[in-house]
Amino acid sequence: MSSQYAELYQCAYSTEGMLSERSESLLLVVTGMFSAPFLSAYPGPVVNSGGNVSLLCSSQFTSGPFYLLKKGGAELPQHRKSEWRSYHSRSQTVFPVGPVSSSHGGTYRCYGSSIYNPNVWSQPSDPLHIEVTGVYREPSLLAQQGPLLLPGDNLTLQCHMDPHFDRFTLTKDEGPTPPSTSLGSTALTSPWSCESRSWEPL
Repeated sequence: MSSQYAELYQCAYSTEGMLSERSESLLLVVTGMFSAPFLSAYPGPVVNSGGNVSLLCSSQFTSGPFYLLKKGGAELPQHRKSEWRSYHSRSQTVFPVGPVSSSHGGTYRCYGSSIYNPNVWSQPSDPLHIEVTGVYREPSLLAQQGPLLLPGDNLTLQCHMDPHFDRFTLTKDEGPTPPSTSLGSTALTSPWSCESRSWEPL
């Protein structure tokens, strides 16, 4: 499909020479006409409940409005006018989000569009996952062997939450170890582990 079909459509029917009312408008958008923009979160993709986050969409290839979509969301795409940044040789816009609640968590993508036809969009940006923390009370974290270890000992950390969840994330306050995630009772990469208990209905 080419960009010439990107516009607003309506339909109607006729009977005995009488024309019906027009249908509601249907907007047809053509995507993939330009290279993908870049989507980032400031100050970061992890935000505490009640806080605010700004989603920055930028592109070197489009000058029209930017559109922000959330995966699985029923809302219409958000759109904002782009602003040209000559020192970066790119257009950009900021989508403010907040105060955030659990409903704001999820995966977002943005699109750039043509300055001549805002219904002609770019390829989608890479997905950006926004995680909302502080919605539930904090879990407990226990060291099964105790907090004191000898060199060479293995360490097992156990996360527990009630009511129970089937996914936990383990992080270190210092050091280069990235966040680790465990599903159910699957062990994390040694020497760190995080495991869950059986589901207990409320």
